[in-house]
Amino acid sequence: MTDLPSVIIMAFIGLLVYGIQLHYEWGLVPIFLLAVLSMVGIGAGIGFWSPDHQMTNMLVQGSMMFVGFLSPVMMEESQLSPILRYIRYIFPTTYSASALREMLTNGWTPAVTVDVLVLIGFIIVSFVFISRMISWRAAD
Repeated sequence: MTDLPSVIIMAFIGLLVYGIQLHYEWGLVPIFLLAVLSMVGIGAGIGFWSPDHQMTNMLVQGSMMFVGFLSPVMMEESQLSPILRYIRYIFPTTYSASALREMLTNGWTPAVTVDVLVLIGFIIVSFVFISRMISWRAAD
């Protein structure tokens, strides 16, 4: 959410400088929220398994490098190695990027619906995971 002003500014610059027309719909708002919520489980898992703040910081930075640069967020799927093309399916960022890309180019399509359903699945798994980890952590 903190990047939203940057996204708006870059979309405006893209239109003025490069003539890139993006398709804006209200459906972008729930997809942004689903994208954020779908990563909660990963962050909570790192927080629960880390013994201290320094380890949490190192794990978050390492995982962001992997998730951000080695999944099709920063580069197209065709540029990924064959093994990373399979690994990408376990990260919600793959589905977030796909839904946002499709929404900004074509609007709400059946592909966006599939991505949204997968993101909702990640959120449900995250909440179950968090609720089990909280009880486990409280018992220690």
